[in-house]
Amino acid sequence: LIDRTEFDIKGYRDDRGAVGGLPIVGEHLAMDIPSRLQLVKGTILVHPRSEVTAEQLKILEHQTEVRCPVANMMRASGCKFEVRWEASLPSEHVS
Repeated sequence: LIDRTEFDIKGYRDDRGAVGGLPIVGEHLAMDIPSRLQLVKGTILVHPRSEVTAEQLKILEHQTEVRCPVANMMRASGCKFEVRWEASLPSEHVS
């Protein structure tokens, strides 16, 4: 079981997609640059209650990615992910 999970995640976008071409008039009504996030990167640190294997952590990562509606929506938009999953040692978690 998992005691808690910590996220150190940052999102990146090309601001020109959201605010480029201001004011929004004439030829600036439609932008060629998407306003979506282009990259999400960082680390997810899992604090387990007992030791987990690399295989168990990989299963957790996969199941979370396929079941998370937000991650699925972001991937469908073309956003790339560079997220590293890590597990602390059980003795490192705070009760």
